[in-house]
Amino acid sequence: MKKLISLVLALALMLTVATAFAATVTITNAGPDKTYEFKKAFDVTYNSDKSAIRYYTTDADFAALVNTSNCLTATEGNSGEWNIGRVDGKTEADIRDFLQTNYASIPGTAVAATSGAATLGDGFYVMKVTDGEKVVKYSTVYVLGENTTVIDKNDSIPGPDKEEEVGGTTYGHGHQGMTDDEHPTASVGDVIDYTVTGTFPMYIFNNTTGISDLVKKLTLTDTISDGLEYVPGSIELKINDADPDADTTVEIPTVTADDDTFTVTFTTINAEGAFQYNSSNTYTLTYQAKITADAIVDNVDNNTVELKYDQGTTTNIDGGSDSTTVYHYDISLTKQDGTSKEMLKGAQFELYTGDDDNKTKLDLVLVPNTSAGETYGTAEATVNNVYRLAEAGETPVTAMITGTTGIIEIKGLEAGPYYFKETAAPLGYNILKDYTEARTITNANVTITVDNNKGTELPSTGGIGTTIFYIVGGILLVGAAIILVSRRKAHE
Repeated sequence: MKKLISLVLALALMLTVATAFAATVTITNAGPDKTYEFKKAFDVTYNSDKSAIRYYTTDADFAALVNTSNCLTATEGNSGEWNIGRVDGKTEADIRDFLQTNYASIPGTAVAATSGAATLGDGFYVMKVTDGEKVVKYSTVYVLGENTTVIDKNDSIPGPDKEEEVGGTTYGHGHQGMTDDEHPTASVGDVIDYTVTGTFPMYIFNNTTGISDLVKKLTLTDTISDGLEYVPGSIELKINDADPDADTTVEIPTVTADDDTFTVTFTTINAEGAFQYNSSNTYTLTYQAKITADAIVDNVDNNTVELKYDQGTTTNIDGGSDSTTVYHYDISLTKQDGTSKEMLKGAQFELYTGDDDNKTKLDLVLVPNTSAGETYGTAEATVNNVYRLAEAGETPVTAMITGTTGIIEIKGLEAGPYYFKETAAPLGYNILKDYTEARTITNANVTITVDNNKGTELPSTGGIGTTIFYIVGGILLVGAAIILVSRRKAHE
């Protein structure tokens, strides 16, 4: 009878103990550059209602290590198994910390997650999360006879990544690896295209509350320097490369040319407070800004974007920032006597760009200088006459002119070759027939000196020169010959 009762109890136990099978563990809120792997610390048996769970290990060395943990015990049982128990008062965090410290000693081979999922047998696992070459966290995971989901509650939100397109070339933060003459440059009137990208997870660790909270809203604030102005209507936001969901609250301001900052916000939860995107998402903010006349004050203009976000009940958490810059340069031309080096007033110039075979004249305007007096901008100016590229709607000067200082300045130019053409020489001096080149490169302003010489200018090759004298002399000789012949015939 005892044997029969034992057999019945054994059969009943077999019916109540769940059969182990492979389960899928899916990771949500996975970071874009993170990798995940799982190591089984303990095997498990459990009843069909997931009660009376028993943890054990079959590795004697690991069981001995467990007994040194002060949070777990390993008691030898039957068939080479060591039953695992928790020390009174110890928490799940204590167990995780022990397994994290001794991760390399956990027997067995780690199973890597592929496409955010891993197939695992029943057991108590440790999940190792790596971002690049850095291990960022360990978590404990239970697999008990059914598929399960693990939420990776990221420790932080990635900062924004800002790029600018200048002249068909895209530049990122810091222009890494570029030499000085490869930096992005633009002239007054040029339009710059900006792109801000980033990712946002479902959960991140909240330093204020000490727990992982739901991400609720992102705020992107862009600030430009005085030499830039926003192009109205150019701001556009995409989430996951598409227009924001209908339930997403998006605030995009209507900027004007006078604004120096704008803020775009968007929610990540719907009206019911539920997160409405995937576990890992992207945002893309694009807009344009134009280089203005104010760019002549400095040789570099900055554009900075700052990210803040809300999670849980905490608002305006700093999420980092990123900046880009665009450069422009000045040319200073000094006009002087070729012999005495005396500064010359009254020389007039036009400015061209292009190359030796194809040059384009640039429109310029005089930069105002209210303290320079009424002679400013003329040959009698006692300060340097300063010019810049004309903006749309402005009336350009007919030519730049040197004052009594002999110097003219041109500001706000992108790097490249420029050519000065003298259209009027100082009184008593020969006008220059050839272009004078000035090349703004190597992240620096340029200074050139142009000489003029006094004296009567000789005719150029192919000009009339002394030809007129030969012609007149020839006519006189022919006339003289005719008269001579006529007189001889008269005497005959």
